[in-house]
Amino acid sequence: MEIKYEMFVRDLITELLEYNFQKVKESDEDMEMLQKRILELSCKVDKIISALDEEEKKLIEEYLHEKNVLAVERNYISYIQGFGDCIRVLKTTKII
Repeated sequence: MEIKYEMFVRDLITELLEYNFQKVKESDEDMEMLQKRILELSCKVDKIISALDEEEKKLIEEYLHEKNVLAVERNYISYIQGFGDCIRVLKTTKII
């Protein structure tokens, strides 16, 4: 039961992060420009990677994948930490 609950919470937070990211992206021109730039760079990197031999390609792809996994984990941890920080502020100010 505990594992299902943890997965539910993690999935919920992932959905909330994605929803909020989409809202920011739609209303923030700088974010939109950054997304376009990242897409352009991604296409260039993919072209470079495709020219590598299989061992080099596998190493670069594994590195990029692991770096992405770390970024997702950091986002999740930051989001959870935000809850704790909010509660601490509300208690300190005697709102709760």
